[in-house]
This record gives sequence, structure tokens and C-alpha cells, in this order.
Amino acid sequence: MAENLPRHPELAMTTSLWQELQTLRPYVSRRRKQQLLLLLFLLILSGLSEVFGVASIFPFLLALNDTQRLLESRFFRPLLTFLGINTPYQVLVAVIFTFILITIITNLMRVLTVYVQNTLAGKIGSDLSAQVYRKVITQPYIFYTQYHSSELALPIGFANGLAVGFFMPVLAILANGVVTIALFMGVLFIDGKVALISAAVLGVAYGILYQWRKKNLQENSSALVTSTQESNKLVYESLGGIKDILLADRGNFFTQNYVGVVQVINQIGADNQTIFTIPRYLIEMIAMICIALLALSMGRSGDFSRSVPVLGSLALTANRLLPAVQQIFYSVSAVQVARDQLRNVLSFLDRDIDPIQTLHPSAPISLKHELRLENLWFRYQPEGKWILQDLSLIIPARSRVGFVGTTGSGKSTTADVILGLLRPEKGAIYVDGTPLEGERLRAWQLGIAHVPQAIFIADTTIASNIAFGLPESEIDMAQVQKAAYLARISEFIESLDKGYDTFVGERGIRLSGGQRQRIGIARALYRQASVIVFDEATSALDNSTEREVMQAIEQLSTELTIILIAHRLTTIEKCDVIYEFQNGRVIHQGTYGELLARSATFRKMVTGEIAIS
Repeated sequence: MAENLPRHPELAMTTSLWQELQTLRPYVSRRRKQQLLLLLFLLILSGLSEVFGVASIFPFLLALNDTQRLLESRFFRPLLTFLGINTPYQVLVAVIFTFILITIITNLMRVLTVYVQNTLAGKIGSDLSAQVYRKVITQPYIFYTQYHSSELALPIGFANGLAVGFFMPVLAILANGVVTIALFMGVLFIDGKVALISAAVLGVAYGILYQWRKKNLQENSSALVTSTQESNKLVYESLGGIKDILLADRGNFFTQNYVGVVQVINQIGADNQTIFTIPRYLIEMIAMICIALLALSMGRSGDFSRSVPVLGSLALTANRLLPAVQQIFYSVSAVQVARDQLRNVLSFLDRDIDPIQTLHPSAPISLKHELRLENLWFRYQPEGKWILQDLSLIIPARSRVGFVGTTGSGKSTTADVILGLLRPEKGAIYVDGTPLEGERLRAWQLGIAHVPQAIFIADTTIASNIAFGLPESEIDMAQVQKAAYLARISEFIESLDKGYDTFVGERGIRLSGGQRQRIGIARALYRQASVIVFDEATSALDNSTEREVMQAIEQLSTELTIILIAHRLTTIEKCDVIYEFQNGRVIHQGTYGELLARSATFRKMVTGEIAIS
């Protein structure tokens, strides 16, 4: 109900990134946490290789510029003596090959680190996406009545995108942070004063840029979530109503709405990329100006021989340091943009799975004697209107029962309560004298089937649609054929070139309405349910097709309990008992003839004076 619905992202705007990461931590598996520790160890090794890489630049340039000075250096002389290096050429060869070796090791470490961090980010993203998907599809049924399907698809898509949009940037911040520290230590080795000045200049520059773009990124993050949800909704609705769109020539209306939303999304993307990229050029400009001024300062005497190794080392280090710092800035910005998406994902991860979905009874319950509803009260919201009010009725096993009433009378809600999808606030449901609760309710759900007005047909084979939700290796073809025969559709299927292996297209577009309905019936029969609820299952069919489907249903009624929710009263004429609903109560019950005699409202429904649906 309302208090159980996911929190919207805007409700969590005051939380810090650290709090969000702490909230996320329990959903990261122990194995992934161990892999993160291994990545941290690898990052430390990579950082050390960067330190050696920077440290090797200075002697390399010094050897090229003044080999004799390097040979006589108090710092390097003991090492050169230990290695037996005595001539300038030997020094040059040793320094060059050492530089090459360190360069190879450093870059291999970079490649390995990037591969590991991106692979790990992808795996964490996949794990979370699977968890969100499971949370979305295992909620109480009442949850789905509160949301548009595009809203429920949104966190799944966001969870998939977190691998690239959030986890890779977070790990990139960690990786480049280690590299930046390592490179800074290398600059300290070259010239401590220059290192401190550079750190201060870069820190102030990036601090100003961060504050400049922070508010824009927060606004863009929220707008991106809203616009993505709106675009998803437009796509879902337009594809769902494609027949009406084509017939009424409404394509321009939907296209214009979609273009408007997509333009907002793409503009946000363009703005973000601009915010991400501009600092790079500004910082590079500042860095080059600083090096140029440093060169001017060091060359005041006119002798650059001693300053070239320092300037060259700083320039090469800056060539590596600036991309690392820029990547940190870029990643921080990317994380800022993804935070609303992360909050949306966390709101679903925080939800509990419907406890009924965690139960796995050994066998389904079959109705042997009677199904009894006693004094049921139900409403969708805690303070909302009662949809069912003190409802009581009895359905004998192996009978055919009809529910009839005007819109909002409670007949479909009663069916959902019987299916175990909705749970009454007050009252009880008894199957063969025993109340439905806990594992027994789950077992009841496994033994009851539902045939709705609009049958969901997956874009797969007929056999897979009948044995819906099972992998091909687990499909019992004998049971599929039996169910198809009982549903009076086997003759049609077997006339097709590929028979049960025929693909039916998205939403069963290659099938007629009657064929889709009978596949729905076959799907219910495949499950060997003892009770089948037909929820206005023939309302969308023409009269001829409806008669065919009803004949198939009539053949089942001697073995199964059939509950028919009527849109057309012709479908319930042969029912053993009919319940007439009004305002969440049963106001009349009896056979078709008895209701004609007793109920004025039923007679008006028969004559069409009162519309039913």
C-alpha cells in the first residue's frame, strides 16, 4: 500500500554520497568486496610503478643532457659503482634501458588496472541490476496497481547503467587518486617547491570549477531521471496503442511529444559533456603557463643546461598527471550526474520481497469440496474507499460460477482475492474448510490459474507460450499437446508448418483474438490447475469466436472449477450459480433464470439498460 511504495529520488536529495555508498554496501556480495580489496592492492602496485616511472624521467634526461654529471653525482655514484658502470656511455645505456623497462612495466600496470576496474564495475552493476529486477517482480500484486509499467522498468534500466555511469567512475576516482598521489610524490623528488606550488594551483583551479558546475549537475541529474521516465512512458503507451494510432493518424502527436522529451535528454547530455570537458583545456593552459614561467625563472642566468632535466621531467610528469587529475574531475562529475539514478535504484533495493514469494510448498492445493469467502473487507489504500465490504460467498468444487455487476462493483477485485494476489484487511478465505495463509496460500496460488481479457503472448514459440516461464529443456510436450487439445486449439497448431515450434510474433501479432484466448486457456490447463478464473476473457472477441472459446470452456467444467467474470451475459447463462455484485457486496445469487426473476438490476443488464464491464 502507499507506505510500502518506493521512495522517489527527490526525497533523498539531502543524503551524502558516502551515506548512499554505505546504503549500497550490503547489496554488494562478499566475493565482490574481496575483489575490490584485490583491486586496491593492484592500484597500490600501479601507484608504485608510477612513482618509479616519474623518478626514472629525471636521470634519463640528465643522462641525455650531461652524462658526466650523472656519473659524478653523489646520489647515483654508489649504485653505478656497485653495478660496475664507469664510463659515460655505460651510464647512458644503463639509464636508457632502465627507463624503457620501467616505462613498459608502468604502462602494463595501467592496462591491467583499467581492465580489472572496468570489469569489476561491470560485474557489480550486473549483480545490482539482477537484484533490482528480482525486487521489482516479487512485490505484492497491489504494488503493481499503483505504478505505470514504464516506472517499474526505469530502476532496472538505471541499475544496468550504473556499471558505466557510477561504478566505473567511482573506481576511476580511486585508481586515478592513487596515480595522482604517486605522481605528486615523484614531483616532490624532482623539486619539492614546484610540487607544492603546482598542487596549490591545481587544487584552487579545480575547486573553483567544481563549485561552478555542482549546481548544474545536480539539476541535470534530476531532470534526466524525470525525462527518461517520460520517454519510457511514451514508448510503452504508443506501442501498446499502435492500432489506434495508425487508424486515427495520431502518429504526429506522439512523435512531437517524444521529440520534445528526447531533446531535453540529449541537451542534458550535451551540457554534461561540456561541463566535463571544459576544465581539461583550462587546466592544461594553466599548467603550460606555469611551466613556461618556471623555465623563465630558472633560465635567468642564460644557462639552461641544469634546468632542462628538471623542466623536461616536470613536463613529462604533467603529461601524465593532468589526465589523471582530469579523469578524477570527470569521474566526480559523472558520479554527481548518476546519483539520482543511484537513489532510484536504492529505493527498490530497500524494498522487501513479498514473503509469499519466498515460500516453496512441495505441491499445489487442489479444490476438493468448496471455496468459501467469509466477511471480506478490502481497499487499495489505508484511508481509501472500501472496494469489498463484508463480502461472503461459496463456490462448490467442479462447478461453474459467474460474477456479474457494473464497473466498480468489486467482481474483479474478488477474483484477485480468490487468486491470492490481493489480501483482505478483514475476513478470511477457506479452501476445503482450512484458511488460506502462509505456505498454504502459496500452495493455493500454484493450483489456481487465470485467463485474463488480454492474454500476454511472448515473442517465442507456441509451446513456450503454453508452458509459459519454463526453459525449453523443462517443457513437457505431452502435457502441452494435451492442454492444447482440451483448449480446442491443437488442430490449428498442428496445421502449421512448424507446429508447436511456430513463433507467434510480439504480443502474438500473428494469431487471431480467439487463438490467443485459447492459448491462454491452454496455458492455464498446462499447469493442471483445479480452479481457473476467466476474467472477462471473451469480451474482446466477436460472437463467433466467443462461442468457440465458450465451447472449449464448457468442456472443462466437469473436471475443473470455473469462475467466469462476465462482460457479456451470454457467457454465464449455463453457470451453476451467478453472483451479482454491487458496491463490494453480493446483492443477489442464483441461476440465470432465478436472477431474471429476482433481480431488477440483472434484468436491466440483460436488456442493456444498465451497462456491465
